[in-house]
Amino acid sequence: MKWNRLSRRESMVAVTFLLPSAIGFALFYLIPFGMGLVYSVLDRPVGGSFVGLANYQELLSSESFRKAVSNTFWFTAVNVPLMLMLSLGIALVLNRNLYLRQFLRMAYVLPLVVPVASVVMVWQVLFDWNGSLNAWLHTAGLEQVDWMKSAWSRGVISVFYLWKHIGYNIILFLAGLQSIPRDYYETADLEGAASGTNCLELHLSI
Repeated sequence: MKWNRLSRRESMVAVTFLLPSAIGFALFYLIPFGMGLVYSVLDRPVGGSFVGLANYQELLSSESFRKAVSNTFWFTAVNVPLMLMLSLGIALVLNRNLYLRQFLRMAYVLPLVVPVASVVMVWQVLFDWNGSLNAWLHTAGLEQVDWMKSAWSRGVISVFYLWKHIGYNIILFLAGLQSIPRDYYETADLEGAASGTNCLELHLSI
């Protein structure tokens, strides 16, 4: 009986702590998602009538939608693996006793704390038609490039994305590398391992 009372009390405490998060999740995620599903089968949001899957058929037949899906697939297929490889490589380098190691770590993490709006404005100043990069090209006697309206736009967006988010992945990889026990490094030294990469491979294999 006493155990049942304790269980009920603990359940009430758990529900009390979880209730605000559950309400927020419902208000900002579940309810908007449900309303979006309802609106997707109506011809208009206010006073609309049921049209079934007609909106989805129209969406799939849209050239703009197909282009957006293609760009999203390209962005994910290219930038996600590139992000992982670069962040892991930089984390392996920063995990060593390098000169100015702390400064380099701060330099990679700093873009995370900069507001996105400010970063977009800076990159716009650089890559705009009348921006700094085109001004340098003009000074060097080279042809100006409309970076955001040409084939270069994907590359510019990728560089911006990697620069803005690579610090977060570096933090995660550094935390993993620094959590490796010293015994593994000593074992790797005894077995002739000469780099942090080999140590990491030894840790993963164990």
